[in-house]
Amino acid sequence: MLVKFAKKTEMKKINITSAFIISSILIWGCGGNQQDSKLEEAYEYHKTSIEIRERIGEKFKTLEPDSPDLELWKERLQEWDNNFVEVPGFGHEHHHDENEHHDHHHHHNPAPNLSSSEHLNLQKGLLEEVKEIEKALTMD
Repeated sequence: MLVKFAKKTEMKKINITSAFIISSILIWGCGGNQQDSKLEEAYEYHKTSIEIRERIGEKFKTLEPDSPDLELWKERLQEWDNNFVEVPGFGHEHHHDENEHHDHHHHHNPAPNLSSSEHLNLQKGLLEEVKEIEKALTMD
C-alpha cells in the first residue's frame, strides 16, 4: 500500500513539474515573440536612421565650406554618430550598388544592455534627432 502511495505521489510530482515546464516554455515563447517584434521594429527605425545619415553626408559634400552653421551641424552630427548603437540580434548592413561610392562616416556602437522596449525607444529617439538635423540642413 505504501509503495502505491509513493508511486502516485511521484506521478503527481512529475505531472506538476511537466506542467510547470510546459507553461514556462509557453509563457517565455509568447513573451519572446513580443520582445522580438519590438526589436524588429527598433531595427526598422535603425535602418531608416542609416538612410537619413547617409543623405546628410551627401548634403555636407554639396555645402560650401563657409556655409553658415556648417561646423555646428557637423558637431551635432558627430555627437549623433557617437550615440548611434546597434540593435541586438541584427547585423550591420548597407544596401548600395557596387559602383556607388559609400559614405561611411557613421559607426555602430555595440548595443547597450537594455530591454527590447528601451531599445525601441532609443532607436525612435535617434531617428527623430537625425531627422531634425536633416531638416535643418535642407532649410539652409
